[in-house]
Amino acid sequence: MKLFTLIITLFSGFLIFGQTTVCTIVDQESQVGISKSSIYFINLNLTLVANENGVVEIDSNIELPQETEIKALGYKGKLVTLTTNTTKIELEELHYHLEEVIVSVPNSQLQRQHMINVESRKMEQISYIPSSDIIQQISNIPGVETTGNGAGISKPTIRGLSGSRIVTLLNGLRIENQQWGADHGTGITNIGIKGVEVIKGPASLLYGSDALGGIIYFTDQDYSIKPESYIKSSFESNSLGLNSEIGTKFSLKNLRVNVFGSQSSQADYQIPSGDFVKNARFSNYNFKTALGYQKKNYTINLKYNYLSGRVGIPGHTHSANATLSDFLTTTQSRERTVPAQVINNHYLLLDNKFYFDKSTLNIKVGHVINHLQEFDEKVTFPAINLLLNTTNYNLQYSIPYKKSSLVIGTQGMLQSNSNERASEQIIPDATSFENGLFALYNRTFNQIEFQAGARYDFKHLELNNDFKGTENGTQKQFNSVNYSAGLSYENKGSRYRLNLSSGYRAPNTSELYSNGVHHAALRYELGNTSIKSEQAN
Repeated sequence: MKLFTLIITLFSGFLIFGQTTVCTIVDQESQVGISKSSIYFINLNLTLVANENGVVEIDSNIELPQETEIKALGYKGKLVTLTTNTTKIELEELHYHLEEVIVSVPNSQLQRQHMINVESRKMEQISYIPSSDIIQQISNIPGVETTGNGAGISKPTIRGLSGSRIVTLLNGLRIENQQWGADHGTGITNIGIKGVEVIKGPASLLYGSDALGGIIYFTDQDYSIKPESYIKSSFESNSLGLNSEIGTKFSLKNLRVNVFGSQSSQADYQIPSGDFVKNARFSNYNFKTALGYQKKNYTINLKYNYLSGRVGIPGHTHSANATLSDFLTTTQSRERTVPAQVINNHYLLLDNKFYFDKSTLNIKVGHVINHLQEFDEKVTFPAINLLLNTTNYNLQYSIPYKKSSLVIGTQGMLQSNSNERASEQIIPDATSFENGLFALYNRTFNQIEFQAGARYDFKHLELNNDFKGTENGTQKQFNSVNYSAGLSYENKGSRYRLNLSSGYRAPNTSELYSNGVHHAALRYELGNTSIKSEQAN
């Protein structure tokens, strides 16, 4: 009898341990389940989709409680702390529908942290016509445009500012890739990307200096509990472009895994006259993976992205009296030629979140390796050969209290740039260190939200070699104090915002010390050591 009781007890315990939590998402008025609604676990980067009755089954491997975002097409999204006792969630139906253009997503990654308006787009909203260039895709966001040399080299422009005045982030990892060069692309493709968010102007205190024009924040696709796989291929007739992509997602108890791979090959593109732009060809290979592990009190995400590409540089000639015909050809080709860039990028990010009783600690540490080679006259020996290593860190401690919250932290990077074996040098070897301390306070008064913050930044730049009259060990230091304040008022479906903020950008190595011919940009670049920091209000 005792043995039988023991077996029943163990079996019952197994059933309790393995059971799932069932939650139903319903219409607030009709109480009918909402088909294809979803629960997004913010800290786990995981989305669960409801069935046709609005029912979502939450696997026992997901430890509750969890902060979640509840969404459904045609309904107002809401933030909910999901517990094992949560069986029903009500959503309010919207009386207007904006399926093609979303002005603002209230619960997006950046909108949760900022009072200002954040433009947000999912990839399916900007990919009606597929393209191998993600920067060209986001140019349909108002205020965002694209500049560059051909389809293979595109840079975002926000309100007329680009290059080093725009900060690009991938899952919070700052992308550094010699962006001072007009011919240096962003270094991000659309593989595995969930969406993009844009802040216009110097309004962010949480992501460092340089963002005078704004911030572009790319986020990866969510994890999936159920196995998912896909194969995708496309053809672009104008450039005879061949694009292929493969991806898979799966979970093993508390471990989530995403793996993606892609390849793209483009020939010279055709213009309306029927001619082809000479050397507008490019190709790239991309591999991306993400590993996520979660327990009740912490989550860890390890993300790695490798991008390798060769980009032809159009608009290049050695003719003293160049004409339009020098840049065009009657034949289309994808064969390797010069001038061209060969780029290898490695992005590594370790994202840690620790949950305490009344606070949260988020620690992000990342490393970016950018190896840029430019081939001018010789196919085998580069004219420019730059290796840029950047270590980023971002620590944020969040303390919510009733209707207010406080975020304090530090953010910065250590960067080393070196000239590898090449025929020319246009910037010196240099090391720079940047650090910022910030605090951001948020308070809600009924329909009014208030936010205020301040940040102090410091930058130290030192040359590591003698360079065309500039001595090894030459140093520059910059610092600045900036602020942000805002009010937001919502009433009867309308939201009004008033913001005031400042921003700062210290000059980079190229602006200070460059000295040499930059063939890819068709100019001689000469720095100015008297340049001061930029300020914006």
